[in-house]
Amino acid sequence: MLSLPSRVSLAVASFLVLGCLAIVVADGHRALAGITRPFDIDQFRDIAAAQSIVDGHPLRDPFYRGETIRYNPLLSVTIAAISRVAGSDVASTFVQSGPFLNALAPAVLFVMTAALFGEWPALIAVVSLVFSPPHDNPAWASPRYSPWLFPATFAPALFYAGILLCYVAIRRNQPRSWMAAGVTLGLTFLAHTAPAMILGTCCVMSVLWAREDGSGDLRGRWARRPRALALVLGTAAVVGAPLIWSIVGHYRLHIVNPTPHQTSVYGTRIVKRPWLRRRAADMTYLGLAEVGAGDSAI
Repeated sequence: MLSLPSRVSLAVASFLVLGCLAIVVADGHRALAGITRPFDIDQFRDIAAAQSIVDGHPLRDPFYRGETIRYNPLLSVTIAAISRVAGSDVASTFVQSGPFLNALAPAVLFVMTAALFGEWPALIAVVSLVFSPPHDNPAWASPRYSPWLFPATFAPALFYAGILLCYVAIRRNQPRSWMAAGVTLGLTFLAHTAPAMILGTCCVMSVLWAREDGSGDLRGRWARRPRALALVLGTAAVVGAPLIWSIVGHYRLHIVNPTPHQTSVYGTRIVKRPWLRRRAADMTYLGLAEVGAGDSAI
């Protein structure tokens, strides 16, 4: 149990974090006031998927007849649920939810960092995240706050929660703790693949570093680790089953049309199209390729 000075310190740091988040959320809400459509093709992809969910087809690809979901669906599911509850159209719900949903990541970052390192390092981490540069990168390109909603800005909240639950599981080493870590791993996978891969590695390392009961029975201790790993990965697989079924079961990890993924944008190296080095041309090409030529199956 925290002492009185510790509780006061935590309360002060929490209040300051809430103040920081209130500032950026209010500013983001003002910036998007009256805007009902996003600007990026990835956002239109997620809006289309959310509309498909609202229309009663949660596993159907919104662009191609007879195809199933190919992208992490959790953000679209969230937007569809908010749209239903609020009674607003999907596109405007997507835009106007951005300032609030994106605030979850710094909030959970504070909780995670406070548990691991203390409330003042956690406060510094949140202030750095929401106020420090770079300020001109795309919202999805760096871990910072933005009112514009992307899977890459939505998923970090689940990633930070997963790190926290890995820490709890290391200390407690109980089945329900490993299952809780598995739930966050599965949800992170449904939100965005990249943080899920990192979190999955952290889960495996957590199993290896978990506390033991001090019995000295090395054979018994190591026998429990595979069970803990099975709980984490098995729970994650159950939670992530809709996307796993589509990309592994239906598509068998096969890319149906690789054309839209043959380039990189924003000044990075062009993989197979050297003549697409101009950024504006890159974005135009990718947009036309996504709409006309078809995207990948995963």
